[in-house]
Amino acid sequence: MYMATGHEFLSHPADIQVAVWAPTLEGLFKETGITLARVIVPGPKIKLAREIEVITEADDLKALLVDWLSDFLYHFDAELFVVGDIDVKSIEKNDEGMYRITSMLKGETFKKGHHKQGKEVKAITYSYMTLDKEENGGYRLTIIFDI
Repeated sequence: MYMATGHEFLSHPADIQVAVWAPTLEGLFKETGITLARVIVPGPKIKLAREIEVITEADDLKALLVDWLSDFLYHFDAELFVVGDIDVKSIEKNDEGMYRITSMLKGETFKKGHHKQGKEVKAITYSYMTLDKEENGGYRLTIIFDI
């Protein structure tokens, strides 16, 4: 059941469309978050000087991903927090059918002149989003970042 984690940028006329894959749901969320982080701030290497815990709940996995990535954008917009790594601790479904992700964003405050500004991502969209479990047990996602 081995499946590598990765992503590729797909052609889109106006926004950024990405295909992401991973052997686990946690890995898929992490890879998607890191991909979003590199779109916003492509480099150089970001120091892991600070951590922000992000816990998000939603009715289904697509909503969970969109809401979680939106929380992620909030921390960049409101606090200029640049993500260098993500620890997805768990993704669980409770007895009421709600999904919950517990994660830790690791990074530092954006510094003009040190960090390169990438694309401004305005929102995460449900348009053309697919989230599938593969036959090999892994996960595959297609998502659009609205710029």
